[in-house]
Amino acid sequence: MMFWKDSDDYLIGICWMTPYMRGNCELFGSYICMDAMKREINDMAWPYISVTSLNEVGKVVVLTESILLDETEEAYRFLCSSLLKMCPRRSMDKNFIVSGDGFLIQK
Repeated sequence: MMFWKDSDDYLIGICWMTPYMRGNCELFGSYICMDAMKREINDMAWPYISVTSLNEVGKVVVLTESILLDETEEAYRFLCSSLLKMCPRRSMDKNFIVSGDGFLIQK
């Protein structure tokens, strides 16, 4: 589990990966999709953001899950860096492709 805090040391996000998610990430994590669900699914009404991919038969598999204060570019950076820290066998230099919901720039 990874924690994201602001400069005043307040918690602004958490990200987690189960062993099952880590296995999916190692096998299918070269292409990831990120999107936020902005409805109240937790007591704080923070957005739930998951990182997903597709397995060998085209089924969506979850690689990480998170609850973050807001959907920002920094939040997506936190998710990507957390994914790489929690799954060290997956590196960005191995055909790493990211797609989002229009929030991300093409670079």
